Amino acid sequence: MSLVYFIDGYNVINNKEFLRQAGRSSQDKRAGLLNLIKTSRLTGSPNNRAVLVFDGYVSTDDAILSHKGAVEIIFSKKESADDKIRKLLDGCVNPKIAIVVSDDKEVMFFAKIKGAKAVSVEDFLKIKAAKENKKRDSQIEDSKVDYSQQAKINQELKKVWLDKQSN
Repeated sequence: MSLVYFIDGYNVINNKEFLRQAGRSSQDKRAGLLNLIKTSRLTGSPNNRAVLVFDGYVSTDDAILSHKGAVEIIFSKKESADDKIRKLLDGCVNPKIAIVVSDDKEVMFFAKIKGAKAVSVEDFLKIKAAKENKKRDSQIEDSKVDYSQQAKINQELKKVWLDKQSN
């Protein structure tokens, strides 16, 4: 069963962990978030859907308009992104497959009441950090030398060192 993530866009891009991961030099932080969601697979399986909700209106020269893909982008227009997320969750047929990503306590509480999972922005972004740490740990594990290899290396180094000492 695929999941649907309702993500408060500005909550994420104003988070210090996002700024660290995306880089402060990013021209359009919204496009940076979109890219991070796609490349880091923050929503897990490619079958999972993400709905990125931003406050306000979209402008015609907005770079995010050119986006095509698995992440749906919604601008809340006259209402707040929090209210829009509540409405989307309220209209959700099966809220148990929904995950709300927000730092707003009221939105998180509403999600839990509806039966959805609520995740803080920091926890959502930690998914990427955890994946990176796991990858790094597996690389370290792959590079470990067992005892017999250590003994062989020590013997070779001993030979080389003794040869240099005798010269």
